[in-house]
Amino acid sequence: MKPLWDMLATGGYTGKMPFAPGTWGTLPGVALLWFTGSWLLSAKLALALFLILVGVFLSQKGIEYYNNEDPKQVVIDEIAGVYVAGMWWPPSALVLILAFLAFRFFDILKPWPVNRAEALPGAFGIMADDIVAGIYAAGVLFLLSFFLTY
Repeated sequence: MKPLWDMLATGGYTGKMPFAPGTWGTLPGVALLWFTGSWLLSAKLALALFLILVGVFLSQKGIEYYNNEDPKQVVIDEIAGVYVAGMWWPPSALVLILAFLAFRFFDILKPWPVNRAEALPGAFGIMADDIVAGIYAAGVLFLLSFFLTY
């Protein structure tokens, strides 16, 4: 039987998909955006902080278990990152798609300072680059929402 932490770290095992585990692993985060869409922003912020803190712990467990400094199976960082990207808006289909696409864009390209955050040691680096990518993606969504409403 697999340990519970492995199921959580791998996003319900989506991170174990043979192709593009990071992209598949982002989908549980999109689902989380959908299910928490009616929550107050303060509750969403608390959940985001919880995901980040637990993500550091789970990422460290993944480093040890998979004997790899950045195991591709561990996708709690993608879940937290896309959650940071989309938690600011009610979860319409458009918001969920844009949050997913913008987050994956910045997570894959890793512009500065995403690439610098990734260089942090161990579990902190695993989590930090995705959080910064999520912040960049949220910025894009803020700009789009500003231009689309005026």
